[in-house]
Amino acid sequence: MTIRLGDEAPNFVADTTEGRINFHDWKANSWAVLFSHPADFTPVCTTELGAAAGRKAEFDRRNTKIIGLSVDPVALHHKWLPDVQDVTGNAVNFPVIADPDKTVAEMYDMMHPAASDTFTVRSVFVIGPDNKVKLTFTYPPSIGRNFEELLRVLDALQLAEKHPVATPADWRDGDDVIVAFGLSDEEAKERFPDFVAKKPYLRVIKQPLALGRMRESDDSVCVVRDRVPTTENEVVQPGKGNTVPDQRVAVFRALPQPDVSELGEGADGKRESAPHGFHSRHEGRGNSPHAGEQYAQLALGRGNHAFAIS
Repeated sequence: MTIRLGDEAPNFVADTTEGRINFHDWKANSWAVLFSHPADFTPVCTTELGAAAGRKAEFDRRNTKIIGLSVDPVALHHKWLPDVQDVTGNAVNFPVIADPDKTVAEMYDMMHPAASDTFTVRSVFVIGPDNKVKLTFTYPPSIGRNFEELLRVLDALQLAEKHPVATPADWRDGDDVIVAFGLSDEEAKERFPDFVAKKPYLRVIKQPLALGRMRESDDSVCVVRDRVPTTENEVVQPGKGNTVPDQRVAVFRALPQPDVSELGEGADGKRESAPHGFHSRHEGRGNSPHAGEQYAQLALGRGNHAFAIS
């Protein structure tokens, strides 16, 4: 079965190293990365699972679940996974699908007979919260995947889901981006008044923020509205947690005990609440039309720790 970008990712029920799952139920409203590896107890696959496990926190920050697959049975997976930790130093902390009858592999076109009629190739599917396939990679069995590149394209996909932008060659999170080709100059000026037209068809802006991802800090939680100047005015919290001078932010401080405080109204007119474990100090307009979008991603707090946008 050929799966193209924009298609719905086929659902399946399968046994994994963390129990039996229904794929769509398991991923729920998250992003997901489904990746196959040719076989257990093989050298490249061992390094790949370790690389993925070592970056799980990065995937979590992107609201992305990861899940592996091979055509070996669960019992063999469990025998092999200690080797992954021994070699890479990373315990496998995500499920690995057992697909001995190749049901899922054939459903996702992971079997390429010209490469191998026994094992899968190294397929990658990035699936959005809407269960649509957003990106695919296919590597031959002899080449290990670059998981930093996978994080990079996740950043780009999630940015484009939030804003009408595209990312140029070799883009990294924080670099300038391109105004979407389908946006007229009038629409672009309204949305991004400071865009620079390098060519009539190539309009560049500073990167807007895709998600309220957080990194641990000893300072406040700074929720960045946008890296592009806007008329929406919220106070900049100077110092830690701000890496771009013109960020507009709302500030949260973590408390030892949960304290949920109301914020302003969101775009739908409903009252938005601060995340569990945080006390809010909303500086600026209490009825920001982006309030619901701003605070939706905040869900993290441990005792007296605080977190800042990265």
